[in-house]
Amino acid sequence: MGEYSVKSGWFNSETMLYMAFVTVANYSQSSFELGYAFKFIRMMLLVLTALLNVWGFIIGFILSICAVVFNRTIAGKSYIYPLIPLHLSELRKRLFRGRLPHKEKQS
Repeated sequence: MGEYSVKSGWFNSETMLYMAFVTVANYSQSSFELGYAFKFIRMMLLVLTALLNVWGFIIGFILSICAVVFNRTIAGKSYIYPLIPLHLSELRKRLFRGRLPHKEKQS
């Protein structure tokens, strides 16, 4: 499908690579709400960049960072919870995933 859209002229190969990266990145999100927040921010950034060029990108990037830092989820936590407020044990758990407990089979 991607090859067809590039050959037909609808998209170029860089756009298809960007779309593939964003799709894979969306599956790696641990929070369903965060995925939708990033989609909204990405659309806002695209519109501001289209309207104001480089300054629109800069303004959109600053607004994106502020939106992620200052907004809360439905559960009342920050989107970047282990960092703000800093909670080292939770941050360590999220960065370095441990093995699940394993039980030996009884014969």
